[in-house]
Amino acid sequence: MYGEATSRRWGRRGLAPALLLALALMFAGCAAKAATMVGYEDHGRTIVIPRGSNLAIVLDAHPDDNLWQVESYDNNLLDFQGTRLVKLAQPSRYGGHMFRQLEYRAVGSGTTRVKLTFVSLDEFHDIADAFWVRVVIN
Repeated sequence: MYGEATSRRWGRRGLAPALLLALALMFAGCAAKAATMVGYEDHGRTIVIPRGSNLAIVLDAHPDDNLWQVESYDNNLLDFQGTRLVKLAQPSRYGGHMFRQLEYRAVGSGTTRVKLTFVSLDEFHDIADAFWVRVVIN
């Protein structure tokens, strides 16, 4: 009987802090995954992000006939996390619904220029052949 009452009492006390800790970790994880999004409207601009944050560059794409190639960036400041094809409900400025998202993580402090070049295998696309942003990491 003594052990049963003790375990019930500690069970209730331990549940609230454990629940609060789980919620805090969940919200901290969500905040860490949020990215600063940049696109065509940011071409040539300076973007300021904090160290440890994520940067996502989202540009028009098509799975079959084009490719954004990363030309340059300082890998001591930004760590390339990967790329993925994203389908959005609203069309892009060229009428398509496909976008290429390139993701980076800010791992250092300083300034770098991220430059991408568009390579098309389809002669009928009229898309800008380069994109760049200057990224300042605090």
